[in-house]
Amino acid sequence: MPNHQIKEELLKDEKILWTGQPDPSVHFAPGDAFLLPAGIIFIGFGIVWVFVSLGFFNEPGGAGRPNPLFAFTALPPLVIGFYLVLGRYLVKIRGKRRTYYAVTDQRAIALLAGSKKVIMAANIKTVPIVTKTIKKSGIGNLRFGNSYPGAMFFENVGMNTFSSNAGGVVAFYDIKDAEEVFRLVSEVRSS
Repeated sequence: MPNHQIKEELLKDEKILWTGQPDPSVHFAPGDAFLLPAGIIFIGFGIVWVFVSLGFFNEPGGAGRPNPLFAFTALPPLVIGFYLVLGRYLVKIRGKRRTYYAVTDQRAIALLAGSKKVIMAANIKTVPIVTKTIKKSGIGNLRFGNSYPGAMFFENVGMNTFSSNAGGVVAFYDIKDAEEVFRLVSEVRSS
């Protein structure tokens, strides 16, 4: 944990109460129920497009000639499909390795370390709402503030950038001790 990087972002007299990272073993989010089938449909459409352009479905002596150059126009749906099925998981895994969270006595902080350091922070005592979503395993998400409608469904699927985290609010994704962190945040909010 790059505590030194988080410590660099602390305000005067601010103290760290908890630090953590997303659990790398969690791969699926609610939005995957839509995005995986959509990716498979894009791939299927692209493959059929290639076969049609190469004349695989033409009857012998029938109208229409194979057009190999037209097959290249199937690349966009194939690329989109493969990104939806596989690529976004690779993006998500890479992002999880570089993401760190902290709760201080004043703020919730999300840090993305890398060539550039990206920080999102929310004042715990002034955010209008803290939302928790916890699975039976105890792994969960915490959101600090109100996100736009529908943002929660498509968050944490490997398609959003760090800066659009949870629809513009600070969020901790896939943390192992979500209930304990939520209690800690509640205590800070009530103090």
